[in-house]
Amino acid sequence: MEKRPVYQLVNIYVVLLLTFLTIGAQQIQARHSVGAGPAISDQEPTPISGGVFIPRNGGIEGRIGLSHVFFHEDAGGVMSVVAGEWSAFNSLAKLDMVFSVKIMGKKIPIEVRQSFDKNPRILFLEEGGERIGLRVLFNLYDRNNTLHGHGMTETWLHPDGQMFVTAATMFENTAAHEAVTQADLDIDLPAGMLKRDMGMVDMTNPCNYIMLTSSDPNNQVPGLSLFWKTGKMEHNTYVYRSSFDMKGAPSYFRWPDYHRQAYTQRTLPDYINVEGEKVAWPPGRGAYVDKMIPRKGGIQLHWPIDQNKPNPTASFNAFFRLAMVDDAAEADAFVEAECEPVTLQVMGGVIHGGKHGYNDQEGCYEIRKTSKLPVTITLPADPLTRTTRIKVVGLTGNGAVTMTLDGKVMVPQLSSDGGIADDPLAPIKDQPEGPATAAVVTIQLLDEPQVLSVQEEEGIQLVYQSRDSRRNFMIYSTKTGPQWSGLQFSLVDGHARHMRSYGNPDWALTENLMHWFAYMGYSPEQMIDQLRDFEIIKNGPDEIVFKYTSNNANDGAQSVFEVHSRANSPAMQINVRATFTVLEHWPYKSVQFFDVFPFRGVEPKDWWYGNVLFMDADYKWRSFETVSQTYDGKQDKHSSGPTFQGLYSSDRGNMLMLTKNFTPELPTEYVICGNYVDLHSNVTFDNLVEQTNTLDKGYEVGVEYELAIWGDEKLSRDQLIQISKQSLEAETLVLPKDPLTSN
Repeated sequence: MEKRPVYQLVNIYVVLLLTFLTIGAQQIQARHSVGAGPAISDQEPTPISGGVFIPRNGGIEGRIGLSHVFFHEDAGGVMSVVAGEWSAFNSLAKLDMVFSVKIMGKKIPIEVRQSFDKNPRILFLEEGGERIGLRVLFNLYDRNNTLHGHGMTETWLHPDGQMFVTAATMFENTAAHEAVTQADLDIDLPAGMLKRDMGMVDMTNPCNYIMLTSSDPNNQVPGLSLFWKTGKMEHNTYVYRSSFDMKGAPSYFRWPDYHRQAYTQRTLPDYINVEGEKVAWPPGRGAYVDKMIPRKGGIQLHWPIDQNKPNPTASFNAFFRLAMVDDAAEADAFVEAECEPVTLQVMGGVIHGGKHGYNDQEGCYEIRKTSKLPVTITLPADPLTRTTRIKVVGLTGNGAVTMTLDGKVMVPQLSSDGGIADDPLAPIKDQPEGPATAAVVTIQLLDEPQVLSVQEEEGIQLVYQSRDSRRNFMIYSTKTGPQWSGLQFSLVDGHARHMRSYGNPDWALTENLMHWFAYMGYSPEQMIDQLRDFEIIKNGPDEIVFKYTSNNANDGAQSVFEVHSRANSPAMQINVRATFTVLEHWPYKSVQFFDVFPFRGVEPKDWWYGNVLFMDADYKWRSFETVSQTYDGKQDKHSSGPTFQGLYSSDRGNMLMLTKNFTPELPTEYVICGNYVDLHSNVTFDNLVEQTNTLDKGYEVGVEYELAIWGDEKLSRDQLIQISKQSLEAETLVLPKDPLTSN
């Protein structure tokens, strides 16, 4: 392969010494001048196991492996590439689309920017350990808040530091302007780090890269490169079923990508008409980035505009990549991996969307599953041992999706559109809910061929719902059926929602808080529900396992919930290990690990559980009638050791819960709220500390619980008392096979 030119914009980091007087002494403090962001953080990097988007003040932090970015929600969703820790990021680059627009009757053009939109729309496309993706939809405003058009960015981040960026805008509202006279994507770079003699780079030449910054190992800051394949979308996502001699609906095997639907098809030559278009799309030409130009404070990716043609240029599109790298050799390897695609041999499926199936928007190879038989993909030998990402689309089952590489089981990242097509022409806003339609896995090529096998079989799956405002992962299995998930877990707030018995369209539990929090807590400090990490440890076929890590808003305490669900369980069940840790301080004398809300509100007419049962380790029990609010039994709300709780009797299924294995064994308190009938489970520190704010830093509490939705409205209190005793004796939930009370 021909060697590409490497343009080194930055050779070394410039350290500015700021000298100032303090009382009695002169101090010299080294600072890193970044221009586009704050100084280097002194904090040690906090490793994360998975890939997530973390809400922060003013924006969203995205982290997976070496890739680390920040989207500014208060500035059009523009993206910064960052290093270090919140809230002292070191900004390596900041991207913003900038346009000059000619106004009728004025000689001086006005400026229009992506960052002028203060309320962009954020769509979460995918999260997990293989990759994360996010789309920003924004309006194009000038400084007077006049709307001129709209735009989007779509960014896919991979653990190896590669970030695939799509940027596009469409100018409309022709009453507000005559034409766009200049169009650029500005990339701000740290001040003092530009190579002054840098010249223009022709980006119409494919397969090139530019080094924007060099790495700074002393401050744990990677270098940053920009590279591109062709600068255009080459992968064909308009694959018609009719082209394979298949009749009937749907039209496509996989719905076409959003960018082509919204920003390019209307600017194809067939649509360009001086007299205007018949469809309700603004007339105009499309442009792709043609060159990189140095500028003060950074660089510009420039779009060409020919103002002499009859139709103005209205659509501006760009496809490029950023990569956090240690040196130019790594950047060169990324370019070579893209520009010399591998050839896959496929059985039981077809290469989707082109010769090699390479999706240059997402950075993966697409294979479409075509039958119920396993898909077998032979990956070639590669002396360079490059990394490839395989995306299998066209999945149709609701059980397990098993992926093995030369017989070794892998952990697939599963996603679904939940039945809601990603189509700008069909603005359906319904909540997505569906089993996996796609699976992604990352594979390092070797110097000998490898065989990847993909099979849909009986079992269980954990699947991300794309573009879901709750950012839900859902559990499906052979037993749940394809229509209703067994449980929905939200990354937004750490709540498990709509837990159902197998095959039941009506859920049994509305919300279950899967994080620790202060007793009766609600404030940002009391609720330990701020996402910090999410890891999928196992994804079928016999079991799914995930770990959710969250802190409170001041990072004083941490909650970790590891959740297991087995495919062979006779009822929809989760087994949980919950750990509470004091990171800095916890100003309370107790902490809750469980609070389930079976119902959505306080109106008894909407309740489906009439009774609650609690039993302690000594088999003392107490029951509660939810509507009359009357008690029976001798157990009080205090306990120590394992306990059993149950909500019964309902045709939606009954909640059975065993709590056990407290470490250390501390007093617990169980409270039933009469308004919502939510069940509080609280660990108290009364015997450990005499006053608040005295728990030691690093202090840790752990507990396990098993929770299932089982049985029906025939379950009686006497039967539940017997189940409670058997479960406490066995130290695991005992679910009888009595056909009168089981689903």
